[in-house]
Amino acid sequence: MVKHAHARLEQYAIDRKENWMAMLKGMIKSVGDANEDLTIALEKLCQSKKVPRRWIKLNKPKFMNFLKYLRYKIDPKVAEQLWGMFSKALEAEKKKEEKKKAPKVTEKTTSEEKMEN
Repeated sequence: MVKHAHARLEQYAIDRKENWMAMLKGMIKSVGDANEDLTIALEKLCQSKKVPRRWIKLNKPKFMNFLKYLRYKIDPKVAEQLWGMFSKALEAEKKKEEKKKAPKVTEKTTSEEKMEN
């Protein structure tokens, strides 16, 4: 039983890292060549093996602290731009999570409707 719980935790960690990386790569694509400093900062985050704990609930102070923890020399203006992009991407991710968790509403069949009447 312990092995199964451990396997689930490992899978959760892998999924969390994959979602984090997918979000970063999507942000890199959206920036493109428009802002080189921002692209470089995003690529550094992509190369890092660290993923913030509960990144789906990340807020600005925690994000800035995470950047300090990684010891990246990022211009404060770029860090602010990064946070702006992250906050938008996090909102989109939260909406995806809510859709996954929301119960699916099914339409009643005609036989069920007849039984109610």
